[in-house]
Amino acid sequence: LLDAVKSSSLTSLSLAGTGMGVKGVVTVVDAIRAMAEITSANLLHNPLGEGVHDIIEVFEQKEQLRTLCGFEEGIKEIEWKDSKKGPTEILLLAADLRACRAIAGVNTLLLSRNGLTGATFYGNGNVRDGVDTQMDGIISLFVSLRTSQITVLDLSRCGLGPASMGHLADY
Repeated sequence: LLDAVKSSSLTSLSLAGTGMGVKGVVTVVDAIRAMAEITSANLLHNPLGEGVHDIIEVFEQKEQLRTLCGFEEGIKEIEWKDSKKGPTEILLLAADLRACRAIAGVNTLLLSRNGLTGATFYGNGNVRDGVDTQMDGIISLFVSLRTSQITVLDLSRCGLGPASMGHLADY
């Protein structure tokens, strides 16, 4: 399927929640590189593993691609509260924030009740385990916040532990 879209005039590609894993990343990266008209991609909720870094690299090289998270151009608020986002989604979000393209004017970032560092939760919302086990995403997010327009940040009930809070202090 992705081979067929390489020469298409598609401007938007959503592969959110397709289960695409590390093996699918190579195909997606090749397709995005070849798509002359693409301006928006949504790759959220996929187990991309280390392949997320390859996706971010092609995003950084292809300036016409405005978002990896499917954001609408010019939004002011990202409301991801209780949306099952994890470290991979946070890496994609951080890339979007750093690039200052579709979401350059975002000033509000609501991320509460997501396991941003790998934390998992019981049904009542209490942390089960995994606190600070996957730090790449949160570190990248905090670094991207330094140059963003974010003035409101909600990280409540995200299962952030001492290591992630130490990085937040640098923000």
